[in-house]
Amino acid sequence: MKKTILLGIALLLSTNQMPSYAQNAKDQEFLNHYRTVAAGQSHSALLINTLNQNPTGHIRLAQTLCNSLKKGKTERELMQSWVSYWKNSSQEIVQAAVQSGNIMLTIAPKHYCPEFSSR
Repeated sequence: MKKTILLGIALLLSTNQMPSYAQNAKDQEFLNHYRTVAAGQSHSALLINTLNQNPTGHIRLAQTLCNSLKKGKTERELMQSWVSYWKNSSQEIVQAAVQSGNIMLTIAPKHYCPEFSSR
């Protein structure tokens, strides 16, 4: 079950336009930062496994999050959309998704849109 859900998360984040590794130092710093923060979460194994399966998807998601902030979306709106997407999943997946969303909202701006880095 966990493997199927992990694959689903990886597919959601996947892209065919970029290779699955960091394109530059900024991307690598983001991935390292995500990994460090995720390691301290209660669902760290799931978060890190998902990151390792699709680092490019996480980079793209962080960049998309910043683009949404630049277009006027609030952190609350972004988090509500994120949690809503996963609401029919198991409790463990929803909790991991909330943790992932919080990590993204905290660190993506630090790496990709510092003007929104308020946390």
